[in-house]
Amino acid sequence: NAPAIGFDIDLAVTPRASAVIGFDFSKASKDSEYRDFVDDRRLPITQTTSLREMNFSGSLKFALTPRGREISSRAWIPAAVTPYVGAGAGLLRYQFLQHGDFIDVEDFSVFPETFRSEGWTPSGHVFGGVDVKVWKRLYLSGEGRYLWAQGTPGRDFIDFDPIDLAGFKLTAGVHYLF
Repeated sequence: NAPAIGFDIDLAVTPRASAVIGFDFSKASKDSEYRDFVDDRRLPITQTTSLREMNFSGSLKFALTPRGREISSRAWIPAAVTPYVGAGAGLLRYQFLQHGDFIDVEDFSVFPETFRSEGWTPSGHVFGGVDVKVWKRLYLSGEGRYLWAQGTPGRDFIDFDPIDLAGFKLTAGVHYLF
């Protein structure tokens, strides 16, 4: 499993509101095996399931407290701590794979296969977090985000429900204020 990576570009539109353009990439995989069946050599029947996601998003972010204070027309002092909330939408690219050995439900034979489902789907999210000043214009941030998205199963997954791509994630980051 690899950690998620991403970046955001914030553009202040009012003293407390920002427009945010973002990109996130994540990848995870998990090995599994059938509990009640073995193959003809009495070995476990195993599979690997993996999911890759790339999310391109746009958001509105609102600072709950002032992000700083203006002391003259050319001088501004940033706040030490700024909590924020926001919401947005995006377009998510997903690839869902199951690779390994599987059981035919009609004759119980074991066969190797790779099942794949991939595509683009709309996404929506809400988030909240805090920016903490650590040095001049350098900030650390922590954020919690919930994403809603649903993928359409590919032809390999006949009669399956949509793929639930929703979930919660916590992130930490570093950013510089220009």
